[in-house]
Amino acid sequence: MSTGGVGSGGAASAGSGDGGASASVEPAGYPEGNSLGGITAAHNRVRRELDVGQAAPLPPLVWSPEMAAVAQAWADMLVTRSDVCTFPPQTDPHSGNHSYGENIFFWNGAVDDPEALDVFGVVDGWAAEADCYTYGRIGSNDCDLACTQAIFASGCGHYTQIVWRGSSEVGCGYASCPSGSGDVTKVWVCNYFPVGNYVDEFPY
Repeated sequence: MSTGGVGSGGAASAGSGDGGASASVEPAGYPEGNSLGGITAAHNRVRRELDVGQAAPLPPLVWSPEMAAVAQAWADMLVTRSDVCTFPPQTDPHSGNHSYGENIFFWNGAVDDPEALDVFGVVDGWAAEADCYTYGRIGSNDCDLACTQAIFASGCGHYTQIVWRGSSEVGCGYASCPSGSGDVTKVWVCNYFPVGNYVDEFPY
């Protein structure tokens, strides 16, 4: 089994996203059991359990159907790329949409793998970067890159986007494609608004 993740890191200009807060509609691409409420809850568990000292707790994220539609469209596009399906991706998988923060996670393994990730595993994979992160301003040597390489990441941007205090909405999409020899590549894309990971700012 192979896993990997790529996420938003660095500054982006905020856009005009104004998604709602309903989790009542589940994209058809989501695998059974991976509910939208589940992935929102997975994000909010990380935010809720973060020790922010004497500061106010991080507010919970709410589900945005509009951002989820954007994330789903990008996940659907990614699985049309041969380098994604054969795993690992050889070129930058990011959408370039700076209206939202963006985290992307890839998983590759057997179709019938009983350890295949669910949405909690995906978010926990991003949140594992916390072990490599020292609280500080984004871009100020706050992330141990050698540490993140050991967990199939390329920085701490997935984690800092999840716990970005200013972000209030999340929307995600899922898609998959066969990768040969009975294996499958699964792709999760999550978008966030307002955008996080601004260079030289604290995440919370």
